[in-house]
Amino acid sequence: MKHLNLQIPIIQAPMAGGITTPQLVSKVSNLGALGSYAAGYIKTPQMEEDIKEIQSLTHKPFMVNLFVPEKYIVDPDAVQIAIKALDPIYKKFELTPQLPSNNPEKDLKRFNQQIDKLIELRVPICSFVFGIPSKEVIQRLKDNDILTMATATSVEEALAIEKAGIDIVIAQGIEAGGHRGGFLEPMQQIPLTTLLPQVVKAVAIPVIAAGGIMTKPDIQKARELGAIAVQMGTAFLLTDESGAIEAYKESIIQEKQDNTVLTKAFSGKYARGIRNEFIALIDSQPENAILPYPTQNSLTKSIRKSARKNQNPQFISLWCGQNGYSGKRQSVKDLLDSLI
Repeated sequence: MKHLNLQIPIIQAPMAGGITTPQLVSKVSNLGALGSYAAGYIKTPQMEEDIKEIQSLTHKPFMVNLFVPEKYIVDPDAVQIAIKALDPIYKKFELTPQLPSNNPEKDLKRFNQQIDKLIELRVPICSFVFGIPSKEVIQRLKDNDILTMATATSVEEALAIEKAGIDIVIAQGIEAGGHRGGFLEPMQQIPLTTLLPQVVKAVAIPVIAAGGIMTKPDIQKARELGAIAVQMGTAFLLTDESGAIEAYKESIIQEKQDNTVLTKAFSGKYARGIRNEFIALIDSQPENAILPYPTQNSLTKSIRKSARKNQNPQFISLWCGQNGYSGKRQSVKDLLDSLI
């Protein structure tokens, strides 16, 4: 593939929360697809360490994904309402609520540090979610021969991405697991088979398809609709090389049909995951009990961490695509062999 230099037109989606280990990313890239490292939540020193490990394990291209910083205000009164809603869960895990320390200036500073580090380490590809970086950032990446991608959930977002000078757009259908990558309101809920041909027709830059893709026929359909490649998350989350805990993987495998929902419960931003006790409890609260992203994400962090430690899938974010239940526990090699 000319634009990505891939043998296999498949991208392993960047999944935050420790799933995209250096072992997973490098294995995918070594086999001819594109491995992706999720750096959105990662502090710069840890990101640097992981990227250097990936580079020691593969000489093939790989991608690093960043969250574009957003503007927001932390309302102390709203925080107390959210803490009250979470109180039964804090008590269940014997946790003391920690007031969120989020602020947009700190987020922007970390983002810029991450950009500096990607350039320093000569990372070949950088992708973005939740927005479009500044013209200055895009130009710096271009000047250093770093290919750029950004996620769109609508034609309007895809056009904005193209106008900004981003090289490739990722069209994310509503079926996708994890966070909605869009950035224009209202949140779009367009199926991939509808969104993909619309985006392909609207923009001149290459388009990658994402959302609910699990099988070889899914890939073939996306290619027929104009995608140069597909991005797959849940299928890779289930692989042996993934950093997802056992309870998470088993929760997906045990599903016999789609049991995913779109929820803001964990992070304050809409994301698709398997419905569990945490989602049921928080979604039953008044809407103002959920803070905007990223403040809600900070409040639930200790809960998710404790639940992961205890292998309790009822209180972690089980991000999963709509077709995730059809997935299989296997190695990255076996997965890619089944897809090509």
